[in-house]
Amino acid sequence: MNAAVEIVGVSKSYGKNNAIQKPFSCSIRDGSTTVLLGQNGAGKTTLIRIILDLIRSDSGTVMINGKCSSDPSSREGVRYLPESVVFPRKCNFNDLVRNYKRYRSDVSETSVMKMLEYFDISISRNRYIEQLSKGQRQLFLLALIMSGDPSLLILDEPMDGLDPINTRRVRQRIKDLSSKGTTVFQSTHRIHEAEVGGGEYIIINNGTIATTGAIKSIKKYSKVPAEHLKGNAGITDLAIYRDEEYVYINKAYLCEHKNLSDIGNDMSLEDMYIVAINTHDN
Repeated sequence: MNAAVEIVGVSKSYGKNNAIQKPFSCSIRDGSTTVLLGQNGAGKTTLIRIILDLIRSDSGTVMINGKCSSDPSSREGVRYLPESVVFPRKCNFNDLVRNYKRYRSDVSETSVMKMLEYFDISISRNRYIEQLSKGQRQLFLLALIMSGDPSLLILDEPMDGLDPINTRRVRQRIKDLSSKGTTVFQSTHRIHEAEVGGGEYIIINNGTIATTGAIKSIKKYSKVPAEHLKGNAGITDLAIYRDEEYVYINKAYLCEHKNLSDIGNDMSLEDMYIVAINTHDN
């Protein structure tokens, strides 16, 4: 499967602060829905800005659809939702759509209005964007970038400010675009949003990758109440991680011991996140 985005050996520092630590390498499969998951300050936004060539990395390369990200043609068909947007004063719907159309010919006032209707939000074309609520501004931006036919969506905390109903509508629109072949790469620090919103994930911690893979891959691990493994030192020695309550272990090891095979529970993405964050430097 081809990579929509290929990141190889990237690093970025701001003085003594290593925002992205070398070597940072990963890929986003063409047509996939991938979630970048990490704590606030983990390096998610910095990585996204490097991918889009909004800031230059200190080392490494980024390829978008086989082209170097510094080549403007690599970003054809790419739509980006920043984590925060500062709108020009006295900027209304018509102004913003008109300017956006200069760079995205497949977007029209009609297509944006249809998306706003889908999100069940009514905005006067002459109303200033700065007068809208936070959720309305977010939905307007999402309607703008989800209109037309994007090949790659990059969304930085897309559900920020949305109520549960519109959060579901945005998720459904992402699924609709994904089913048509759009690659979706979104960041979040919310475990639930990552679990319901992605098929693959990249967990990042302090500017380095903690783990990557498909959501389904976490099912090969079990979490077992620690009290059930007392006296089974051989099993606990094989654990990938343990805390006061649980031992996290590969299911294959448990299956070798029939008396233990039924006591493990599937790990959630939250479990996997905790394990990854606490073990990736070990």
